[in-house]
Amino acid sequence: PVASPTAQASSPNKAFDEGFHSGPDDSRPQVHHHEPQPPSPYSDASSIKGDYAGRSGQHLSYVERHWQDRSAVLASVMRDGRALQHAQEELKSDAGIVLAAVRRDWRGFAFASAGLQHDRDFVLTVVKEQGLCLRFAAEHLQDDWEIVQAAVTSNGFALLHAGEACRHSEELLLTAVRTSPLVLSAMKTDLEEHPSLAKSVLELHPCYLEHMPPTLQRNHELVLIAVAANGAALQYASKDLQATRSLVLTALRTCPTALRFASAGLKDDEEIVLLAVSSVGACLAEASPR
Repeated sequence: PVASPTAQASSPNKAFDEGFHSGPDDSRPQVHHHEPQPPSPYSDASSIKGDYAGRSGQHLSYVERHWQDRSAVLASVMRDGRALQHAQEELKSDAGIVLAAVRRDWRGFAFASAGLQHDRDFVLTVVKEQGLCLRFAAEHLQDDWEIVQAAVTSNGFALLHAGEACRHSEELLLTAVRTSPLVLSAMKTDLEEHPSLAKSVLELHPCYLEHMPPTLQRNHELVLIAVAANGAALQYASKDLQATRSLVLTALRTCPTALRFASAGLKDDEEIVLLAVSSVGACLAEASPR
């Protein structure tokens, strides 16, 4: 008998419909199981020992030889500074290897030998490269003025890892701020208690006015310093100061588009609008409709 058209149409999907329950000759793809591959020399040595020690002494000896070989370790830390943690103890005291690790990742200094972490000359060298290495330096070196200054010059956030005396130094704090004003927030510095520091910060980073307390945003002298350096800082001044004609004029000289932050009354001031529009015609859109 001839099979019905329905039966013929469904026959190509028979194996699928039956859930691939046919015998070994069915059309399912065959899964091939491969032998474990030798581990990467950049893997965690301890996990490799657990996986391979009982199965293949060859794998284990390969890993151990790798972390005992200076050239191999040097190549590893140049790819991942934290690979220094797997090196033989003797190589963790190798200044060349540790410096290479630090250049790749400052956190590699955590795995250097205690001798290098206590070596003043070596610590001074590494913090010049990577300021945050100060975190892993010996405690007495975290209070060393020269070392801390070198560290914060490289990375202002290194001040977080300085000793107590250095952390409260206004000079070092200003050095740190040169790399990033956000150091002030991280250090929880109260600028209301350090008015001279607040002035210096605004000279370097005018728009840091945004992160200052409202009392300083209402301070005419500080806001003048900020808008003289960058008129866009006017947006962070208090409403009263945004309505101060002299401040707005100063802001427009460095940033004509700061007209948008001026008070409504000053947007109706012909001299102020003309000053902005003469530099950036599009500022006319910010002027009052009159």
